[in-house]
Amino acid sequence: MRNCFLTIVLASICLLGRAADVYQASDPEPTPEETLILEFMNRMRADPRADGQRIYDEVKASKLGWLGRGVDMEMFNKEMGELKSAPPLVMNLKLLEAARKHSHYMIKNGLGHVEVQGKDGFVAASFGERIQAAGYSGSGAGENCFARAPGAYGSHAGFAIDASGPDSKGPGGMQPERGHRRNMANSGFREVGPGALPNGNALSVTHNFGNRNVPRLAGGVVFTDKNGNGFYDVGEGLGGVKISGSDGSSTTTWKSGGYALDLKGAAKITLNAEFAGVSFSKGFEAGAENVKFDWIVPEKASLELADKLLQKVDAVSNKQSPQYFNAVVELYLACANLGVDAERRAKIDELTKDVGPKLSAAQNAIRDALKDLDPPKFPALLDEQKRPFSSTPAAQWFADAGTVATAKAQFAQLQKSVEADKNYPISQKNAFAKQLSESAKSMKTPEFASMMSALATQAEALAKPKAAGKRGR
Repeated sequence: MRNCFLTIVLASICLLGRAADVYQASDPEPTPEETLILEFMNRMRADPRADGQRIYDEVKASKLGWLGRGVDMEMFNKEMGELKSAPPLVMNLKLLEAARKHSHYMIKNGLGHVEVQGKDGFVAASFGERIQAAGYSGSGAGENCFARAPGAYGSHAGFAIDASGPDSKGPGGMQPERGHRRNMANSGFREVGPGALPNGNALSVTHNFGNRNVPRLAGGVVFTDKNGNGFYDVGEGLGGVKISGSDGSSTTTWKSGGYALDLKGAAKITLNAEFAGVSFSKGFEAGAENVKFDWIVPEKASLELADKLLQKVDAVSNKQSPQYFNAVVELYLACANLGVDAERRAKIDELTKDVGPKLSAAQNAIRDALKDLDPPKFPALLDEQKRPFSSTPAAQWFADAGTVATAKAQFAQLQKSVEADKNYPISQKNAFAKQLSESAKSMKTPEFASMMSALATQAEALAKPKAAGKRGR
């Protein structure tokens, strides 16, 4: 690792000359590993002293391999105990996109913060330019990089320890400014994208931190605590759970169980989560600081939902009928990450072993087509891929995909019109951006709601004069 606590001027985006092999995720949503990295980070921000003691104990017990080697761990533990707690960070998908692309660049070219034009995976030289290229509407705040981290927790512990590199010797064998640790603990940072990609037997991890001008943010995880440790783990997250605020804001959890919600103000608020007929609420006092709203779904609710859907499948006598297929699709969608016992899991997996891969293949074909959209060809592809699922609970996903494709095509046409006519009416640009924003709110599918919101942000940018670059770290 190298010290990333640097001052960088955010320059205008250079869209020309990017190298081939720029990373494109098959799914914009965070993976369970990326969600877990954020959970580790927020646990540290909530109680740095406890997190420092946890890492100290594991290094002393030789549970973290080479991490901590050559480091004065007594000094590390003392410094962690002196850190102040900070409000939680919230996941941002545009920051995540930029972080993933840089993690890919490091897989191809090695550790570093500055990308070199012409090399595989090149997006832009600085992290500030890269987050702008991803469509992030705020300003960059900082970046952490770890090209070969020993797993999700290893990346977190490594950044927290912040061991010196060959060109950055500091007190106690740590980075002189403890830049990675300071980034993770900085109370002024509000959002993050922790992009983590497999790099051989390790992970290439990039944290991109940012700030947007929004009143308040909420984030967290909804999960079933399968191992009983009271903390989110890979494979425990529940997707599709509705999160709503008393201010009228709402969203649904990603497949990983995480979520992000822009609140409408800084007033006192109550957040609520609903799943399988069970709900959980928590109130938060007024303030501009981010809030973290988590819910460990009761085991009883998960088991009752699984039993209900299994019974629905068993009740269809004709295994070749559309009713049976629909019931199996519903079972697959609802129970993919549900915390159930081994007997129920085996039955669910057996019943959905054919449907799951077919649905995933169809969805990935649509995602690939949306990346490099060909408007005349897309409707036929969408019709082909959605046809087997047109009367199932998966139909909404394909419907939202079609809405996003239409919006992307309209936005591309707007860009052309604006380029051709420098006096293109601002009112029409704003009206289109507002239309996209409203469409995003009505989306039932989180990943497409995020895409629509990003389009709305880009449309809003067309109506604004270009601002001078801000400074980040």
